[in-house]
Amino acid sequence: MRAHRWSMKNRRQLSATLAVLALAWWPGWVGCGPESVPVLPGPPLNANELQYLGDRLNEPRGGFSFRMPLGWTAQAIVESSYQAAVGPVFEGYLPHIRVSREAAPLNFEFYLAEARAELARQPEVSGVEEDSPFVTTAGVKGRRWVVYSFQSGGRIWHAHYLFPGPGETKLVVSVSASKQDALRMAFVADACLKTLVIR
Repeated sequence: MRAHRWSMKNRRQLSATLAVLALAWWPGWVGCGPESVPVLPGPPLNANELQYLGDRLNEPRGGFSFRMPLGWTAQAIVESSYQAAVGPVFEGYLPHIRVSREAAPLNFEFYLAEARAELARQPEVSGVEEDSPFVTTAGVKGRRWVVYSFQSGGRIWHAHYLFPGPGETKLVVSVSASKQDALRMAFVADACLKTLVIR
């Protein structure tokens, strides 16, 4: 019953967050941590991954940090409580990584089911086309989803990394890039998000 109450109370918030993450694309508007259990380190980054990493984005208010892609910068963006990593324009699109922290008092698997259902209800989004486990070098385990959104400028690639956070929070990290840059960004985004630290 508790889960049902959460679903009815917070469905709009979850839907709005995923919609913003999936559709925040215009260059002028571009805009989860371990629970209290021991975790084992994930696999270390290899030399090929390390060459794509730049400075670390530290966000004290959000309680997270990660290495940005090489040459990207941390910027405050509209409609986001936290700084985002923003890259150079490619094929008319401004790639970016943004983070949202959700208050979700339910277990992680149920949260994933709710989030996936919300994505399926958005006509501009393809639905989850790839779904795989993801683990950071610090041992934080989450899920990695790939979706596409359809906009007037073309098809946009998104990778959503979802993690359980401290307490009853969940962390959603969204990486967005043009479809033409998807193959490269998939590799670079994985490398960057493996360095994610959640406090």
